[in-house]
Amino acid sequence: MNRDSRELFSNLGIIPPIFVRLDGRSFHRLSRSMGFEKPFDASFHESMTRVSQRLVSESGLNPDFAYTFSDEISLYFTTLPFSGRVEKIDSVSAAYAASALTIEFACRAPLSFDARVIAATPEYAREYLIGRQSEAWRNHINGYCQQALIE
Repeated sequence: MNRDSRELFSNLGIIPPIFVRLDGRSFHRLSRSMGFEKPFDASFHESMTRVSQRLVSESGLNPDFAYTFSDEISLYFTTLPFSGRVEKIDSVSAAYAASALTIEFACRAPLSFDARVIAATPEYAREYLIGRQSEAWRNHINGYCQQALIE
């Protein structure tokens, strides 16, 4: 039996456009261990912005753009790497983001992102980004309100 025939998703492909949403895994622990300011830390934000820029310009994935807030990065693709193979797109995207952020913070402990691939259309892309922006705004308001209650 061919070893590759047991890989469940090796032939799962997708057609563009797509989003890949990367989400930091257990970043609340990272926040505590690095002593980030609450509810907003400028150095964390700047690092996530640089990681997003690297995903666009240096990763070889070649997304059209990246949108980031909090511990999340959304990548938009109209041309797909890896012949559209989902398991390659999501695993390499998450691994690259984790490696780039680990370098940014010179972390001793590993960082990780999870990734999900979201099928899109040009019309849905706008709806998706509006939804992510709404989520960012909700998180922003909730974070500041929670911090105000603590202080």
